[in-house]
Amino acid sequence: MNIAVLHEAAFEYGGGMRVVDCLGEKINADIFIGFANDEAVAKSTNKPRVLSKKEIEGKRRAVESMIKFPLISLRDYDIVIESGSGTHWYLPRGGQKIIRYVHSVPLSYKSNNTFDVISRKIRKPTIKTADAYVANSEQTSKEIEKHLNRKSTVIYPPVAV
Repeated sequence: MNIAVLHEAAFEYGGGMRVVDCLGEKINADIFIGFANDEAVAKSTNKPRVLSKKEIEGKRRAVESMIKFPLISLRDYDIVIESGSGTHWYLPRGGQKIIRYVHSVPLSYKSNNTFDVISRKIRKPTIKTADAYVANSEQTSKEIEKHLNRKSTVIYPPVAV
C-alpha cells in the first residue's frame, strides 16, 4: 500500500513537522509539503518534496492553499494523510482514502468576522472529503466534533517528555 503524507507548511522544524517525520518513518510514507523553507526541510529525516518555497502566513496562505492543493497529483498513493488545515483542499483521486490529522481546528471556525464566515462556507464541502479524522488531543477532538460535526480518534503527537 502506497501512503503519502501531505503537510501544509514548514517554516521551522516544529511539532507539525515532527509528527510528519514520525509518520514517514513509522509507516514508510512519502512526505509532501505545500510551503516550506530550506532550514525546516534540512532538519527532516525523510527528504520531503516541497511544492513551494514561499514563506507566507495567515489569510494569504489560506487563499494560496485553496489554489495549490487541488492541483496536486498524488494518484500513485492509496492513502493520503493530511496534516495542517490547508491540505483539506486536496482532492482525492479514484478510491484514495483520506485521513486528516488535525493539529487544531482552523481559526475561521472560532470567529465570525466576514472573512471567516466566507471561509467556513467555502470549506464546508471539504469536511466530507476525509474518510477519517485524527486529533492530536482530547480538546482538538472535541473541537472537531463541535465545529466540523465529525468524530475523531485521538493519537497524541510524538513528544519526548
